Amino acid sequence: MKSKIEFGRINEMVLPLATYSKFAVLCDENTRRECLPLIQALADAAEIIELAPGERSKSFDGLQQVLHQMACFGLDRKSLLINLGGGVISDIGGFAASIFKRGIATINIPTSLMGMADAAIGGKTGINSSGGKNQIGTFHMPEAVLVDSQFLLTLPNREWLSGYGEILKYGLIVSQEMFSAVVQAKDPHHFVTQKLIQNCAEIKIKIVESDPYDLGHRNILNLGHTIGHSIESFFHQSGIDISHGHAVALGLCIELRIAAMVADFPITMIEQLEPAVMKLFGKEKYPNFEFNSLLPFLKADKKNESGDVRMPIMKAPGEVWQLSAPIPLGIIENSFDQFLTSWAGD
Repeated sequence: MKSKIEFGRINEMVLPLATYSKFAVLCDENTRRECLPLIQALADAAEIIELAPGERSKSFDGLQQVLHQMACFGLDRKSLLINLGGGVISDIGGFAASIFKRGIATINIPTSLMGMADAAIGGKTGINSSGGKNQIGTFHMPEAVLVDSQFLLTLPNREWLSGYGEILKYGLIVSQEMFSAVVQAKDPHHFVTQKLIQNCAEIKIKIVESDPYDLGHRNILNLGHTIGHSIESFFHQSGIDISHGHAVALGLCIELRIAAMVADFPITMIEQLEPAVMKLFGKEKYPNFEFNSLLPFLKADKKNESGDVRMPIMKAPGEVWQLSAPIPLGIIENSFDQFLTSWAGD
């Protein structure tokens, strides 16, 4: 099943609300305040489900809250859930919709750069658990994804930068030219345009359509995420607030060092990426940030097979070496330590 993807101004798009018996809007406190009033068709919607912002809502408690409200509002199998927000909202909203009444329709309206370029597209849904990121979820393709870049004006800088961390991944996936453009952008805020967002979204759409259930080629979209998710899970467990895109950007740096060891990925490319990541997110040193801290989360990664930690490995920007390579823990630890040494330097 394919989703309809539209780019433009949200009030010029058609929200097919009359097609459904009822609809509810899932948002967080921020998107309810900043974004919902900008959508004329939804501004007076009575059925609003509101979560606290951030990853902590992507939990069993958050899921139960959403499902309870959906039932209280009398949604049935012909109803629609509209997910208005960033990746957290589309993940938990899509998951709730996929299991409510054995599945109801969703429409995603991403309001973050992360959501527009990546998270709202492709039908992956889920919540976090004690084992780590996105351990519990489903594939549930939205009926439509409606992308309006005006919502980026509502974003705090931290969330904007988080989205740029995911765009770094697309630069690596696509080509040497795009990689260089993304990492060398003097002003990333001006570099990100509606056209760039649309290009990233279309890349993801093409990959998802070729492999909707993540059985092969779609693994390339996990670049940076094996290490990135372990970093994110460790920090959140430690009470440290790190954005998803920041963790993925750090994951990219470490995974490219792994790629340099096993697939001769050019060191010169790493020397371009790491300073860009440090410039975007800073060089704060976190307590207990060491390989052994990440190990439990690496071992629980949902992409693992037969006890092997697996990840996509690039030979060069735009050139894949393996989509799901088993990587010995010793190589991961070595690459992690190299990165920490580089990070600690000037």
